[in-house]
Amino acid sequence: EIGKTEGRQIIDVDGAHAMVMVIGIEVYIEGNTPAIANYFQLTKTDPQRFAGRWISISQNDPGYATLSAAVTLKSDFSHVSLNGPLKEGTVVVIDGQKALPISGYTAGPSAGENVPATLYATATGKVLPIEFRASNSQLLEVISWSDWGHAVSLVAPTGAAPISGLGG
Repeated sequence: EIGKTEGRQIIDVDGAHAMVMVIGIEVYIEGNTPAIANYFQLTKTDPQRFAGRWISISQNDPGYATLSAAVTLKSDFSHVSLNGPLKEGTVVVIDGQKALPISGYTAGPSAGENVPATLYATATGKVLPIEFRASNSQLLEVISWSDWGHAVSLVAPTGAAPISGLGG
């Protein structure tokens, strides 16, 4: 769920399960032990101490920009790039919507690496992105968008501990 100035991202990568929410100028994070240690990199010595707890990060805290990335429309779209040569595919159906695939390449995790990628856009009506998919033998990235035009309304978690007071 992403909006112009707020959003929520669910992370599930390599055993790390977490959620990031941006509401106003605060970021809220919560995750399991692998998320605290490896994804958020808050602490390697005692990650279970913070696992399962909501933590708030203000705009002035270190890491705010990184943690808030891809959680609002502007930052989410900044992660999507499709380089040529581009190829238009035939219409497919994704989540009940007719989608036009446009295939090309995106930058991979290693310098100079190109990963095959496809952007699926609505096939009729207003052109809107539905899904971006990049994959090779080492990488699978899927970003999905839906419910365009609906308001995003998130509520800050109660009892979130400010990161500045946690020590690490």
